[in-house]
Amino acid sequence: MDNDMPDHLMNLWKKYKTTVNLNFDLYNEEGDDINHWKNILFAKTIICILPLSFIALIPGLVYSWEIANYQIFVMDFLALLIVVSIGLVPGIKIGLRKTLFISIFYIVATFFLLVIGITGPGLIYLLSATFFCVMIFPNKYSYHPTIANLVICLLILALIPFSVLPWSERSYHNFNAWIATASNLIFLSFVTSMIIPLVFNGLKKAIQKEKKSKLELDEKNLELLKTMEELKSKNTDLEVFAYSASHDLQEPLRMITGFLAQLEKNYNDKLDERGKKYIYFAVDGAQRMRKIIQDVLEYSRIGKKEEEKEPVDVHVIVDEICELNKRCIKEKSALILKKNLPSIHSFKTPLLQVFQNLIGNALKYSRSDVKPEIWISAEEAPTRWIFSVKDNGIGINPEYHDRIFILFQRLHSKGEYEGTGMGLAIVKKIVDKLGGEIWLDSVEGHGTTFYFTVPKQFEEEYLLN
Repeated sequence: MDNDMPDHLMNLWKKYKTTVNLNFDLYNEEGDDINHWKNILFAKTIICILPLSFIALIPGLVYSWEIANYQIFVMDFLALLIVVSIGLVPGIKIGLRKTLFISIFYIVATFFLLVIGITGPGLIYLLSATFFCVMIFPNKYSYHPTIANLVICLLILALIPFSVLPWSERSYHNFNAWIATASNLIFLSFVTSMIIPLVFNGLKKAIQKEKKSKLELDEKNLELLKTMEELKSKNTDLEVFAYSASHDLQEPLRMITGFLAQLEKNYNDKLDERGKKYIYFAVDGAQRMRKIIQDVLEYSRIGKKEEEKEPVDVHVIVDEICELNKRCIKEKSALILKKNLPSIHSFKTPLLQVFQNLIGNALKYSRSDVKPEIWISAEEAPTRWIFSVKDNGIGINPEYHDRIFILFQRLHSKGEYEGTGMGLAIVKKIVDKLGGEIWLDSVEGHGTTFYFTVPKQFEEEYLLN
């Protein structure tokens, strides 16, 4: 309706609606109560009825004055005055506005019933009074208009035998006709008073349920925020620990290694084989401990480094890793095969770490009787790239497939293969940060294929705490 008006009428209409809403004090009411919504319904009703009242009543005022029917003139004027007062006069309590509004229906209804009888619109006005009363007043008053209708109908019924009403002498306004007509009114009034409050009660329960759900959701959100704050605090503590491990713990290890080296150098001729073995074990343990600390530091730093997405040629990345592992590749006569490696828009350093660990593992866990062969390829899917690193190494028993991505999980002794058990955990954390997935397919004794994905549309930031 508003969109079809000219601009000047639109502004006038908006000012009019604002004035009515301010007079009804709706802006200061709570919005989670069913009576609040009844007040809003009442305000909207008045906003619509007030302009229509001028259209309906002013012609009636003019006509009743011309024909000298002053009863109708007074009634129309009184009804118009009440409607204007309800909508535009400030300072009136909303309960009184509602009472005045309902009184219009009873004034008009009573007039038509007394003057015209059942052939006029009086009974319709009584039914309308019931409907509006139930709609705008609290539910506890829902049967009041029905009782009022019953009283009015009984009073008119009592007046019919005395022929005091203008229409009581007409044959079609007899006692039985009034009972038949009025009983239908009372029936509809009772049905209205009974059914509509049930609808509002249902709405009230729905509002209360929604309010309760909102409160529960707010409580859960607060708990979640608290948990996130605690997690953030713990992550900060972990960072502090990681840096402490990097600097404070490595220095004593360097001192131990240095003193053991001096002990071996200066007292080598005085140590027996057992003493030399103890020094070797101590130095080896210190070196492995230092490597573990470095890996823990690297794991904790994943996602902390500020880096931006850039064009990344995966083919070049693999070449760089092959150059870094050139000595190992030459010693083992390993063969590195590449296929369909794309250029993508992503983070270079994390991808470099992933391929470095996977290719490094493929070289490390090769079979002694077979020359290592490593196949690196990619497959394009609608929303992601699927990369694979396949080898012909020792393979992994299926029962360990879920464990190998856990921190410090080693499947072999340090005498068989070196390592801290951190490599694949680092790979998984990087892939998770990139928004991808990682899994494997392996047959023990015949090789392993690692698969990981990189989304084409990177929806969450890599640099997360």
